[in-house]
Amino acid sequence: METARDQLIHSERLAAMGQLAASIVHELNNPLMVVVGYVDLLLGAGRTLDPKSRQYLQIVCEQSEALRRLVQDILNFSRRQMTPFGPVDVKAVVTTVTLFLGNILKRKIGSMPLRLADDLPVVRGDAQQIQQVFANILTNAGDAMVSRGSVTVTTSCLDAAALWEDLHHHDGVTGAT
Repeated sequence: METARDQLIHSERLAAMGQLAASIVHELNNPLMVVVGYVDLLLGAGRTLDPKSRQYLQIVCEQSEALRRLVQDILNFSRRQMTPFGPVDVKAVVTTVTLFLGNILKRKIGSMPLRLADDLPVVRGDAQQIQQVFANILTNAGDAMVSRGSVTVTTSCLDAAALWEDLHHHDGVTGAT
């Protein structure tokens, strides 16, 4: 009973931290848009800038755009909408999560090769929740690494008996059975 209570408290703390992070990211977005706007104005047509200044502004523009995309991805990822169960393309969800988390986890996970089956069926579920499950699995994999390594993300379509056999004889760690 105490373990369940501790897990609930931990889940509530994680949810609160997620809301705080989303709020911070939202606040970062506003000044970032000001920077992007002014850089665009400075690089705009008709402006005469020396080549070095133009090069520096172009770098600021590129890096600001990369940061803007990251902020937008975090905001999109953190928004929880009430969506009914519906068709979910698992391959697309896994691809989106790995692209999103790839940059965030790159200090812990050196490479994240994908081996995604082409024959995955569309499943019925909540895409946001499935996305969160995959994100948690990848985050936990990064946290579990002692040194920077590789995490191979593999999907396949198995029937229940094959899935049980795979779970029963393989613990998920490369080379361990």
